[in-house]
Amino acid sequence: MSFLKMSDPKKRDFIVDQFLKTKKNIQKNNITERLGESSLQRELSKVFKPITDTQKTLKESIVSEIKPITQSLTKAITFPQFPSIKAYDDGEEQDEAESQVMLIGDVAGEYLR
Repeated sequence: MSFLKMSDPKKRDFIVDQFLKTKKNIQKNNITERLGESSLQRELSKVFKPITDTQKTLKESIVSEIKPITQSLTKAITFPQFPSIKAYDDGEEQDEAESQVMLIGDVAGEYLR
């Protein structure tokens, strides 16, 4: 330990303090890496908790204000319900198709053949 040989006590104390701080930082970093930075997450949540709480209350107030507006818009946009068109039976379509005969002339008949 070379800092013990220093004659100036202020300089020696300063170097010892720097050494202890560096040692503490290295240990802290090593522990956070091992724990998967869960302690860091806790610290960040403590720091940012007031911000997230205010954001949550703002969001809830905005949603409560917008909800009646969106409900009225959905009522205004709803389409009227019309009765459905009655489907034809297969038998009816054939009868109508057979009853309708198309009359064509000689020239059109040649082209259609």
